[in-house]
Amino acid sequence: MNIVVISNPRTTRARKRYADLRQALPASPDIRHHLTGDIQEAAAVLEKIRWQTEDVLVINGGDGTAQNLLTLLLSRHAPSDTPRIALLPGGSTNMSAFDINTERAYGRCLDRLRSATNSASQHHPERQVQIEQRPLVRVALSDNDQYGFFFGIGTIVQGIEYFHKRIHPGGGRHELGAGLAMLRTLWGIARHQPPFAEPLILELEARTLADAVKGTEPAQTDHGGSPDSSAGEALSSDTWTQIPIRLCLITALDRLFLGIRPYWSHAGQPLRATLVEADAYRFIRSMPKLLTGNPSSLMTPEHGYHSVGLQSLRLRFNGPLTVDGELFSNESDTIRVDATDPLRFLKL
Repeated sequence: MNIVVISNPRTTRARKRYADLRQALPASPDIRHHLTGDIQEAAAVLEKIRWQTEDVLVINGGDGTAQNLLTLLLSRHAPSDTPRIALLPGGSTNMSAFDINTERAYGRCLDRLRSATNSASQHHPERQVQIEQRPLVRVALSDNDQYGFFFGIGTIVQGIEYFHKRIHPGGGRHELGAGLAMLRTLWGIARHQPPFAEPLILELEARTLADAVKGTEPAQTDHGGSPDSSAGEALSSDTWTQIPIRLCLITALDRLFLGIRPYWSHAGQPLRATLVEADAYRFIRSMPKLLTGNPSSLMTPEHGYHSVGLQSLRLRFNGPLTVDGELFSNESDTIRVDATDPLRFLKL
């Protein structure tokens, strides 16, 4: 078993955690540490590795680092050919690691990782860390594919932009900073302040979000996608519906930052999706129920609230999008969002 650790210690706190990691997993012929300052360095590291299924890729960083490395990994390998993956919560935001892992504290995750990779523990099943199989969200853009756990457009992006510009540079960390950005976004919507109050015009290749569950077409199997055998009769390829929206999110996670769970229907599909229309009934007043996935009797599609399980969805819009907090642009191109086949994650 080979263990490849990739870290990107940009801050003093991250550098301290990297020192703790090197102490817990000293370099050896079986354990290789790599410091990567940017995406090009990370790509150069991954390009040289010939993975075996029993190997472990340790990603020491936050959501953005994980998103970049998972995209690099799946641009070269099918999910079935990837190593086991461990997410250490070493970044400013660690939504993905917190959802997958058993522990949240960095030190405890490090202890579990050391136990999981210790050769002596291989003979003691009770000491081994559980493997969780989890799909990723693939976002097929016009020029490349991006992989992560979370896709979002609308006010979600505006909140992230506010976080990066106004909170994170001043020292805002972890879930608290993301929560403050969300509150500022909601305040902007309530006060009708641009850009927060401006709706996004979205086109769905379906009559409604619920129709997308039936399938606009079978999911592609390239780049890790898996076909949805339960999909119903495909809709006509020219069935596009224009909807002004407040937000749209699609995720493979169970809970997001601060434990919020803004969806309430799964239907056995690999991804959860929620869409709120721009004129949704009592949007601000409904926010507590929306964030906890506990809809009121009025939070229905007829009143602008949609929550379904998804395998795949095609959409068009003009504006930015986010994958795990990383921002990308889309200029009215048709993009596809679908689930990959599951990858194996160590539950640290």
